[in-house]
Amino acid sequence: MMHAVRIVALIVLITTPLRGQGESSILPTPNSLRLLVIDVSGSMAGQTIDKVKMELESSLRQQPPTASDPIEVITFSSVASDPVEFQDLATALKFVRELNSGGNGTRIASGLMGAADRLAKLNSVGNTAVLLYTDDLDGHRQEILNAEKALDKIFENRHELGLSQALILRNWSNVSQGTISAIEQAFANNPFVTVLNGQDPVPVAWMTAQPTITVSSAQWDQDHPEQLLCKLKLSLDAQGPLADECDFPDYEFSCDQDLLDPKSIFVSANDVMVEHSVLVAVDDQQALAGTLELEFNVVPQTDHNHIGLAPFLATSNPRVAVVIPEKPPRLPDPTNIELAFHRLVTEARWHDLPNEAAFQVELKVNVDGPLPKDAKVAFVAPPNVSYLSIFPDTFQSGEQVVRFDVIARMKKSPNMNSFSFDVVPPHNTETVTINPIDNLEFDVQGPEIVELFAVQSGQRTSTLRTWTLSNADSTHLPLFLALKGPVTSQFTDHLKIQSQRQNGTLANNIPVFQPYQYPVTLPASSSSYLEDEIINVQIPMTTMHPTEAVDSVTLTAEIVRQAPFKLHLLIALSIVALVAVPTLMIRLYISLNPSPEFDPDDEL
Repeated sequence: MMHAVRIVALIVLITTPLRGQGESSILPTPNSLRLLVIDVSGSMAGQTIDKVKMELESSLRQQPPTASDPIEVITFSSVASDPVEFQDLATALKFVRELNSGGNGTRIASGLMGAADRLAKLNSVGNTAVLLYTDDLDGHRQEILNAEKALDKIFENRHELGLSQALILRNWSNVSQGTISAIEQAFANNPFVTVLNGQDPVPVAWMTAQPTITVSSAQWDQDHPEQLLCKLKLSLDAQGPLADECDFPDYEFSCDQDLLDPKSIFVSANDVMVEHSVLVAVDDQQALAGTLELEFNVVPQTDHNHIGLAPFLATSNPRVAVVIPEKPPRLPDPTNIELAFHRLVTEARWHDLPNEAAFQVELKVNVDGPLPKDAKVAFVAPPNVSYLSIFPDTFQSGEQVVRFDVIARMKKSPNMNSFSFDVVPPHNTETVTINPIDNLEFDVQGPEIVELFAVQSGQRTSTLRTWTLSNADSTHLPLFLALKGPVTSQFTDHLKIQSQRQNGTLANNIPVFQPYQYPVTLPASSSSYLEDEIINVQIPMTTMHPTEAVDSVTLTAEIVRQAPFKLHLLIALSIVALVAVPTLMIRLYISLNPSPEFDPDDEL
């Protein structure tokens, strides 16, 4: 089995070699890309630029650019150049040797923004490394930090796509304005990118991690008739001059297209052999051929940085052949019952005390085959449900709608109340399956709060009026209470109201929607004998059983107590009027019709 060798070094190696997810192209896509961002300003002239060119030439010879692992170069002084790509060593070396400094001004931000613009177009490249070469003589700190934020956003977007990136900083001057350190600090603890700051020459070592896989057995899985249960033996052989000194990370063996469960297997280079059982999908063509081949991608799981080395890479993707055994006789597919919440039929209404509400929901049920007579599906209600009725209670083949009548403790609107019914499948699970198998969940909004109010003379009112005699020290107030809100008749029947009277006693069992004589104790009279006294009494009304379904209310009673002599005076005036009015009427008539024969002033 052949395996490749990669260079592991701080300034040339990329992070974990993942490829972009969901990317496809007719042209070949690079495995990795090194993006060199080189300062060619005047301050880099002389020995500084010569050192950069020497290191670049050395690293290019150790890891030459190819079509699958090219390099691109962006130069900058006050502005950045367009990126230039190289896919072979000769042209890359020629370009590096011809690098010259002497540009006017230093704008590191221009180089970083050029790198950000380029990276934004490289979502098909699994690995990218940005290598910044500069003498750090740039005082435009805010511009650099703004460019760092743009790079950070690009790194985050690539990370979400499963792509890897590294930012490698090289400062080639003994005099520094702290820009490199500021960039490194800005990216500190950033999970989207590996940042390495190198001041000295970096050691380079040839390292490999050679994976091996063998199949010890393969048999058809009893629970999944189209899948093979394969037992694999996996190992990872670390090779290279520093293999004994380095602590290799765990490596992930994955085979996304064929491996079903688990998708990945993790192996350490320190393990002698790891055994794992996996499920593998088998199509009809593979079953007919009697064999299938699995190819594994092997990548490290953590970014290691040990004795100055960048992350290690597994460099070969092993293949293993699996001999497919003869299939056992196939059992008929079980009938599947699919359950799903359909709609809320009736809004929740308060049904009973203290906080029980009733509602109806409909479920969509799809039965894709025949059902045995003894197959029963049970729905176990949650603790807050006191009543559950299902209609119809028999499932038929095909699509149907089933209604749940539910009474449960609920919170008032606008709260949402969650319900989770455990679904218990039939005992014979080989013939019937349920989806979802665990529970059926839905949310129902709680009922609106109910208003309690009084009615007098057919009108809703908050002030009740009545009258009593002058010497009364108590009276009964005609009271009729009503409700406004989502309630059932049972709730109305069970609801009783209480009120604390002025003397401290409670008036209990006050009904709603029924006449009631509420006893009121009156204070001693304080008015004159001829003026009525108006007494205002506050009557607080609350439910006898604590509940959030009904709001409390305070009514006002306006009681008119008549003056003591007012009635007697009215009676006397009425008698006088009855005697005097006829006499006056007779005199008026005679005066209008005088008679000579009769003088009313004559004595009889």
